Amino acid sequence: MSQWIYLIFLQSINLGLSVFVNIYFLYKVNPIEYSLIAIYAIIASITSVFTSLNIETFCIRNFLFFLKKGNKKRIKYYFGLSLYSRFLTFSVVFPFLLIYSYYISEEKYDGKYIYLFILFCISSLLSGLNESFRLLTLAFNKYAIASFIDTISSTLAKCVGIFLMVSYGIKVYILSIIIFSVFSLICYIIVNKEWIINPFCFSFRALRGELKELKTFTYSGYLRFINSTLDQLIVSIVLSPSILSTYSLSRNVLAIADTTMSNLIDYKVQKLVKYKNNRLSLIKGIHQLVDFQKLLSLTAVISLVLVIVFIIFINKSGFLILNIKYPYFYFSFIFVCIGSFIIVNYKLYQSFAGMFISSTLLLKLDIQRGLLYLLSFLSITFFLQERWIFLYIAFYNAIDFIIYKKYFIMGIK
Repeated sequence: MSQWIYLIFLQSINLGLSVFVNIYFLYKVNPIEYSLIAIYAIIASITSVFTSLNIETFCIRNFLFFLKKGNKKRIKYYFGLSLYSRFLTFSVVFPFLLIYSYYISEEKYDGKYIYLFILFCISSLLSGLNESFRLLTLAFNKYAIASFIDTISSTLAKCVGIFLMVSYGIKVYILSIIIFSVFSLICYIIVNKEWIINPFCFSFRALRGELKELKTFTYSGYLRFINSTLDQLIVSIVLSPSILSTYSLSRNVLAIADTTMSNLIDYKVQKLVKYKNNRLSLIKGIHQLVDFQKLLSLTAVISLVLVIVFIIFINKSGFLILNIKYPYFYFSFIFVCIGSFIIVNYKLYQSFAGMFISSTLLLKLDIQRGLLYLLSFLSITFFLQERWIFLYIAFYNAIDFIIYKKYFIMGIK
């Protein structure tokens, strides 16, 4: 219970800081500058996704079981293998990141920022390693520790970055984010030092052998790229940097709701893993979580009403200014509100699917999501006016709600 209260406290801090930073950027940073943050996020996300062979998903599903059986040697093996895979796959992904960086620099920024973009590519390995360590930490049900590291690192990076940005510009803010990602990595290494072995003691043959067993998790992870980053990648290539900035800002605000819900729900769902072979206890725990999700849904409705009231009656002029500064900000705000509410209502189903349904079903789920995402995004992008691109923010969450609920019902039968 104490870890749960601690987790809520950390999420409150992170939520407040994230909202403040995004509001600050809205008023103080111009769209072109903010688009640089979007480019960094796209590159970091590509690295995080494509350097992952989703070995961490297997770890989340099994580490607590291995611990219960006293099989520490197997935990160390998969821990080291996941890190080795990150370094190996980064060597494959890196050339494609450079090609993307050169294209964006030449086509969207008249040849500017190429060296900054190359720095983004090199430092993106830190994003991949941090993501791996975070997931491996969660595999031990250490949600409070992972949340603490992320919150402290994020808080320091954003506070220091904004302080320096006032005098030195947006580039220094991004550099601050990169530097403090090193701090985050060091913290994760200290927390998990018991399980770390030399990742380079593995061979490619050993990794290839494991991939045959874990290939469905790997394919699922790559399919999730369509949801996590592909839309922003296409927007950065097809549309202007100013529209990219509005779109990226919208996705960042939506990510606040997504991350907060994940940290609150995943912790409780993973605790049910020990009841895999006890159906009555599992169903009882699920019903309790459904009630908890209904409470969060009610809270989300009240929060949205308060936000809308604030905008209409208190800060209407500021909202109109933002709509002029950031293209189609009004559209993005509407669909972010809708998308956030949908996230609250399907996060339990998503977490359950990720931890309980078979790897084959999980792959099938991600194929369906990926195809529907791609079809809907391309249809909206190429057949509607560019302002309707923000419709996708709500649309893909509606797709998630339908599909995850379907597989949730299948999983508990």
